[in-house]
Amino acid sequence: MEYYFNNFKINFRNSLKNEGIFWLHEITNKDWSINSFKTEQFNNIYEYFKLKQKYDYIQNLHITITDKNNFPIQEKYKNTSHYSLSINFNKNLYKLWDVLINAFIAKSDLFNSKELLYGISYSCKKEHIIIKLLYKTSNELENLFNLNNNDYKKYLESSNFNLKYRFVK
Repeated sequence: MEYYFNNFKINFRNSLKNEGIFWLHEITNKDWSINSFKTEQFNNIYEYFKLKQKYDYIQNLHITITDKNNFPIQEKYKNTSHYSLSINFNKNLYKLWDVLINAFIAKSDLFNSKELLYGISYSCKKEHIIIKLLYKTSNELENLFNLNNNDYKKYLESSNFNLKYRFVK
């Protein structure tokens, strides 16, 4: 069975490569220990969509989605990195978030180093949102996105985001 995931054709049986976890953290909570997160696990594509619908675009939560056996706090790992995409609020923002999280869940070819990508998060700031791509590598990655696919390219190029790299020791 095939269906469309943000206009990208996906085989239903193969679309969810890993089980995963939604990690939810209240923006006002200053405690960033692992116990300060509420978690909800998904084991299939249906459960993922139910959680995505439940928590999509909530502005008072910092949301991280990881593969099943990973944590949202990079300091738990040695030699990791993340890329931050800072985006002003606009109509393309939510489409970009949808494209990125669905591509992460489906382990699509949007990400050139998808085997190193273990999580993705977003948090709302005053007038913009920060989306982080979490990687298990200390090396700065070149060509983060595969822009050979025109479907991905139109969303990424129209989003007008600033990209920053950070290494976590």
